[in-house]
Amino acid sequence: MYKTVWNSALTSNDASAREELGATRVVTDSTNGYRMYKYVQFDNGTGNLTSVANQVVYYVSATKVTNDVSDSNINSIAGITPVALTDGYYGWMQVLGSATVNTNGDDDIATGDALIGTSSADGVCNSVAANTAPTNKVLGWAIAADVDAANTVLAQLTVGA
Repeated sequence: MYKTVWNSALTSNDASAREELGATRVVTDSTNGYRMYKYVQFDNGTGNLTSVANQVVYYVSATKVTNDVSDSNINSIAGITPVALTDGYYGWMQVLGSATVNTNGDDDIATGDALIGTSSADGVCNSVAANTAPTNKVLGWAIAADVDAANTVLAQLTVGA
């Protein structure tokens, strides 16, 4: 049985947990299709990084994520946080479906590229060209070329599959 009534919005930034940590939430609508979220605690890492919307996050534990890749590794990529989260607070991380993702600013992501984490920058994705085997865990796939001015890319997240 799936839970249908939630205590927190997908845009929540909760000082205390309002959902069971690790809870999975599915949302379907005619605009974005099928998307899946996981309720987690956010840690801004040893670098005390600022949190922003659409940032790439990595697992620190089964229910805690960070945007500081040095506190995890690029193969522990977990998803993206649709909203900025406060250090130590709780919120939803998207793991499946269509989403805007922050890029590393290389302005080289094309439709069909695999999106992966990067050890050279926190909270952003890098890419592997289409038809090239990625050597790191895949966050998802670019479904449009990156938006150079915004350093974002529209993606189909698959990390939660």
